[in-house]
Parts: sequence; C-alpha cells; structure tokens
Amino acid sequence: MNIEKAIQQLENGQPIVVGDKTIEPASHEKIHLETGDMLYLFQDSHDMWLSVDPESEEVILFQTLDEELDSSEEIQVFGGHDYELSMHHEGNIMDDDEELEEIAIYDFESSDKERIRILQYSVSGEVVPMIGRLVPPDALQEV
Repeated sequence: MNIEKAIQQLENGQPIVVGDKTIEPASHEKIHLETGDMLYLFQDSHDMWLSVDPESEEVILFQTLDEELDSSEEIQVFGGHDYELSMHHEGNIMDDDEELEEIAIYDFESSDKERIRILQYSVSGEVVPMIGRLVPPDALQEV
C-alpha cells in the first residue's frame, strides 16, 4: 500500500496494518508545518501513534510514554539511553482550511535510531511524549 492510500484510509477511519500492529484510528491531526510540508498524526485507542510525512515518505510508529519529559532539554534520558534533539518544527493543526491549534514538535534520536517525540499543544497546554521507530513505507498494508 502506498503512503497516499494509507493516509486516505486512516482519515476515513479505516484500519491499516503497520508491520505486526493494526492501527485503528480513533483520532487524527493534519499539521501544516512552517516548512510548508504536511504531517499526519493518527492515534488509535491503545496509545499508539502513526506519524506520516508524505513528502519525505517518513513513517514512524510511536507508543505514548507515561513519563514527563521536558522539550527544552537538548538531550533526553530514557530507559538508560540518551536521545539527542534532531528536529524541531512548529505547525498548525488544520481542519479543512481552518486552523485549530498551534503545535510544537520535538524529535530526539538515540544512537540506535529510536526516537522520542514530544508534542506541545499551545491552546490546551497538553504535552504528549512518545517513543518509536521508523517503519519502512512498504510495511503499510491493508487489513
């Protein structure tokens, strides 16, 4: 399944298989980044998140963390590993053409390519830390 088809299915509430996990989207966010790119975040009811960047074809499967992490730190320490800040983006969560909320996205990467992502929502003040790994686009499959 290609990335565009996966996004379409998930936006329509249809599940897809990612590797050995089935993602049944409970909610999703379409984020217009300050770079002009779009980023899609799909959350299922089991605290799994699928991040899809159709421009770079980057797909990351995350699990929500119960830990509190501080995005202002350059290095995150979790599970005995160091994660260095590798990316920071600002963006707007969009619904059709309407801006719903501003969001800051921080990615930290370990030496073995595992990622911690911290989402900071400006209006609600919610902070969501998660941990995950890159998934090859060919791991996206129909149910």
